[in-house]
Amino acid sequence: MKTSRMDWKVGAASCLFGEQVVTLEEMTRLSENGVSFMELDMQNRWQKWPVGDLKAAWKHLGDHAKSIGLTIWSLHIPYGWDEDLSSLDECHRKAVVARHSALIAAAKESMDIKKTVVHPSFEPIPQDEREERINRVRESLFALCEAAGKVGVQVAVEDLPRTCLGNTTKEMLRIVDGIDKLGVCCDTNHLLTERTEDFIRALGNRVATVHLSDYDFVNERHWLPGKGLNDWEAILSALEDAGYTGPAMFEVGPEFCPAGPVGVKKCWDHLIER
Repeated sequence: MKTSRMDWKVGAASCLFGEQVVTLEEMTRLSENGVSFMELDMQNRWQKWPVGDLKAAWKHLGDHAKSIGLTIWSLHIPYGWDEDLSSLDECHRKAVVARHSALIAAAKESMDIKKTVVHPSFEPIPQDEREERINRVRESLFALCEAAGKVGVQVAVEDLPRTCLGNTTKEMLRIVDGIDKLGVCCDTNHLLTERTEDFIRALGNRVATVHLSDYDFVNERHWLPGKGLNDWEAILSALEDAGYTGPAMFEVGPEFCPAGPVGVKKCWDHLIER
C-alpha cells in the first residue's frame, strides 16, 4: 500500500554528534528540535564493551528516551573484519553471529529497539571469494534473523559501496532471497553504479529502514540531502510506492551538518516542501 512522506517522522543516527558515545544531553537536543527517532551507532568505543556492561549503559539511554518522547528506532551493529558476517573462517563467523545476537537482545531489553542494521561484509572483498562470501553471509543473516525475531526485532541488511557485498541491486536481491524475515536498510549514498530509486523499486517492501544522505556518485560522502546528485523526488516517490512506513532517518556526520538536529529537521522540511 502506498504511503506518504508527509507522515514520516524525522530521525537521526547518533553519528550526527561524532564518533563518541551519545550523551543524554544530545538525545534531548534531538527531541527538542523536532527529531523524534534515533539510530544508535555502535561504531565507537562501545564496540568492544562486554554485552553486560552495554546493557547497563543502554538502560540509561532507554529510560531517558522514554522520558523525552524520543524513540530509539534501531541499533547499528559495528562493522569491520572482526565483525564480518561473511567471514570464511567458520568459527569466527559463528562467533560474530552469536555476539550480534546478544547485542540485539540487550538493545531490545534496554531500549526497546525495533530494527537492527547490519553490514553484509567488510572490504576489500577479492573477486574469487565473492560467491562463497555471499553464501556465508546468507547463513549468518538467516541465523541472526531467527535470533532477533525471538525478541521482536527485525534485521535490516544495508547496501554498501565499492567491493563490499550488497553493492548492487542484483546482489542484494540474491542476499535476501528466501530469508523472509530479513529487511533492507537503504543507504542513499552507497550505490556507485546505479540509482538509489531503482534499488528501492526493485527491493520494494523489503526496505525496512533508511539512511538518508547525499553524494557525488563517485564515493560515499554522507552529505546532507541536496548537496549532492541524488534525485530526491524520485527517491521519496519510490519509498512511498514501496509502502515505506519507517522514519526519515538521516545518517550524516557533524562535519556536514554543523547545525546538528536543527539542520536535520530543516533539511527534511525543505525536502518535503519541494
